[in-house]
Amino acid sequence: MKSPLQVLIIDDNAVDSTLLRVFLRKLARWHVTTVVRQNGEDAMTWLKDNEPDLIFVDYRLEGETGTELIQQIKAAGCPAGFILFTGHEGEEAILEAWRAGADDYIHKSELSLETLSRSIYHTLHKVSASRALQEALDSLRRTKKDLEFRVLERTAQLSEAHEQLDTITSAAHDAIVMLDPGNRIIFWNPAAERIFGYSPAEILGQDFHTLLAQGELWGTLLEDIGRICREGSDTGHRLVAEAMVRHQNGQNFVMEGSFTAILMKGAWYVVGILRDITQQKEDLATLKRAKEEAEQATRLKDRFVSLVAHDLRGPFTTILGFLELLENDVKNPLSSKQKSFLAWVVESSKKMLRMIDELLNISRLKTGKITPDRRFFDARFAGERALENLQPQAMAKKILLANHIPENYRVYADPNLFGEVLHNLISNAVKFSRPGDQITLKAPQGELSSVAVEDTGVGIPASRLVNLFKLEEKTSTTGTAGEHGTGFGLPFADEIMRAHGGSIRVVSEENKGSTFSVHLPTVTPRLLVVDDDPDFRKLLLTFLERIGVSSTESSTARDAIHKISQYPFHLVICDVNMPEMGGFEVLSHVRSNPKTKTLPVILITGDNSMESREKAFRMGADDFINKPIAANEFLPRVRHFVG
Repeated sequence: MKSPLQVLIIDDNAVDSTLLRVFLRKLARWHVTTVVRQNGEDAMTWLKDNEPDLIFVDYRLEGETGTELIQQIKAAGCPAGFILFTGHEGEEAILEAWRAGADDYIHKSELSLETLSRSIYHTLHKVSASRALQEALDSLRRTKKDLEFRVLERTAQLSEAHEQLDTITSAAHDAIVMLDPGNRIIFWNPAAERIFGYSPAEILGQDFHTLLAQGELWGTLLEDIGRICREGSDTGHRLVAEAMVRHQNGQNFVMEGSFTAILMKGAWYVVGILRDITQQKEDLATLKRAKEEAEQATRLKDRFVSLVAHDLRGPFTTILGFLELLENDVKNPLSSKQKSFLAWVVESSKKMLRMIDELLNISRLKTGKITPDRRFFDARFAGERALENLQPQAMAKKILLANHIPENYRVYADPNLFGEVLHNLISNAVKFSRPGDQITLKAPQGELSSVAVEDTGVGIPASRLVNLFKLEEKTSTTGTAGEHGTGFGLPFADEIMRAHGGSIRVVSEENKGSTFSVHLPTVTPRLLVVDDDPDFRKLLLTFLERIGVSSTESSTARDAIHKISQYPFHLVICDVNMPEMGGFEVLSHVRSNPKTKTLPVILITGDNSMESREKAFRMGADDFINKPIAANEFLPRVRHFVG
């Protein structure tokens, strides 16, 4: 109900008006502010600049009655609700109040919090319904007026449209034909004559099968055209089909036709728009073969890279093992010179092993063996973890790391793969920054679901920017402290973002630094709130508005199950106790369906028993909340699933 409420009291008895104001202030449901006027003249003056929600009018006023004053205020256009406040016995005052347009009345001897609350509630509902009805009537009148105008306008356009139709059909490049209920051709435009070779005199009145080449599609197409006429429930029922047709000279070609059923004079006619697609079919077949050949070549290349990288990994792991044994051999120690050579060999072997691992990761992404497991999470926390992992390297080079990503910055991606991207970009920034430089994580201004890694390092030459993400181009260079890389980190990060439907962009200037920004598709969490209590659903939806999600509501478990099967949701919040079916049945349906078995479900109940909680988690609930619910407890639990 509306709160706060502004109430005008019109009563020349100070005791009665004071008592009424005291009661109004005690109403917990509404925050009430009151204004008192002792007569109608003062009340009308105040109403010129104010619009109260409710007006209490005493029946007996000096020089006038409350019912007369109600009529006067209503005539002035005041939309408030009116309650007659009377101490007069008998039905006379009540009948006068109804005739004057009062919405309710209260006898002064019966004034209590209960009667006052009930009367206000009834009046507000009545006023709200009256306003809605008036708005509907106003809308109906406007619609009627608009419809009349549109009918007149449309009538004027029909004559012009008829002339335009002749011009359009004559100028169309596609054949346009019309068939009567017996499949006879009754309209034939110039394009149809050009495509099929028949003049109107030769084809009008002929059966449509005259145009069709004999074959399997001949009967099928005619049957389908007949079906859309028989089953068409309204003008506009359409069929799109391909068929082999015949030119007047006997040559066959492929036609694509769009056939629409039109109800005229109680019978179904068919309008067909026909196009010669013979060349288009040949071109598509050529493109399809070329695409299949290119995809096959790509699959062979990726398979070759994967096999070679996998086969190389084993020998290099063995080589590293023996090199470490040799390096740590106490009985037969190496000389200092030999140890320096060995250290170089070990480092080169590790570098080669890292390169092989990154090649394998890229290959798996391309072949679909690594697929993103998308979920909502806080990008600030993901950035914080990446910065913590690289803090030792940054401290060793005296580089400052800063995280300026806003709190609760939601992204929808695979947390592990996205973390790999951030780690790679931050690691590169550390590699190419100097002592005193700074690396900053931030959210690009004006963009959603995007994170940027900005550094003040040495920058990247413009000639190298175009090849940074190409696997076939060697772009790795030595860092500011002599660090070496494989050159596959950025291509791997680019493949991860492509697998998410996103991208990586880079802006750089030599000796001033670089900014790498990753952009993910923006996805708004879709939540389903299920509860048979509309007020409680409203409470939850009000809470959820604070965290930027899209919420759908259901009042029954059956409706919720139907919606879950029809629409993709990211979280279900469901009450346990509802008529017929409850939250446990909804949870069982979600977990038993392979398509929704991983959908997070939070159950809510007023039952505080341990048995209900244990049953919920045993059935696979992701969380369990007891009523009553507070926003500071509810929203963090929701954020756990939607970021």
